[in-house]
Amino acid sequence: DRNVFVIDDINNLENIKIVNKNIKYNPGFFKIFDEILTNASDHFIRTGKVKTIKVWVEKDYISIENDGPGIPVVIHKKEKVYLPEMLFGNIFTSENYDDSIKRTWGGRNGVGAKATNIFSKRFIVETADGKNKYHQEFTDNMAKKTKPQIKSSKKSYTKITFYPDLQRFGLAEIDDEIKSVIIRRCIDVTVYCQGIKLYYNDKQIPIKNFKDYMKMFVDENSELFTEKLNEDWEIGISKSIEGGFSHISMVNGISTYKGGTHVNFITNQLTKNTQELLAKKYKNLNIKPADIKNNIFLFVNSKIVNPMFDEQ
Repeated sequence: DRNVFVIDDINNLENIKIVNKNIKYNPGFFKIFDEILTNASDHFIRTGKVKTIKVWVEKDYISIENDGPGIPVVIHKKEKVYLPEMLFGNIFTSENYDDSIKRTWGGRNGVGAKATNIFSKRFIVETADGKNKYHQEFTDNMAKKTKPQIKSSKKSYTKITFYPDLQRFGLAEIDDEIKSVIIRRCIDVTVYCQGIKLYYNDKQIPIKNFKDYMKMFVDENSELFTEKLNEDWEIGISKSIEGGFSHISMVNGISTYKGGTHVNFITNQLTKNTQELLAKKYKNLNIKPADIKNNIFLFVNSKIVNPMFDEQ
């Protein structure tokens, strides 16, 4: 059981409201979904060529597709297998270990999508690189695999479909509660990858900017203030909704619900500077930074080079 911000009504994507609910939540299950979605959003950041991400969720499977450049359908010189198989079926194969490369995407540890494969009964890889289309299926928690099917194709895309091994997560199906968390995650990606068209079960998530995102969390009449500080930092504040400090934060498109140094970095400046302004204006007012913090609902959307944090 955990209190998390989730979409209130999964059947109403035209007028989305996000609320803080106590739900039964399996972080392991959610992570195997998130690994595939993060791959798609990372591809948007890296290439600038992804225009659309499509997420489809049923009771027993999930598929995620992006229309960016596909994975090259070539045999890897060192591993002697096709590149898509290496990326999705071989553990610890990644470029994300190298911190000499400046990364502002979410992937980090070379396990990623392979964890999704391992925790799935079926895991289907489809990709096309503009020359060839590749199709391969893994079953029994990545223990078995089919030979790759390769056909000529001028399309470019990657689509991953997986049937999670629900029993291992103590789940009977992907229910509405889980879907409410998944949709909330899709919304986060739409905000970070501004300009992307993200569809959930064929319905587009209706977000154009950071303010649209904030409006989903607060009352209609609440005052909102947003500021794009630079290319890497966008922040917003509103009045506290629960009589205490709360925040919604992202690093490189990954939701950081526990907060962290990036949230503290902004909060400390806001509260300290506000306290100084009030002290000058109202000489007899003894307000501490903590008093100000407890009345703030803070939103942080940050792009940080080579970050390390729990949610990875």
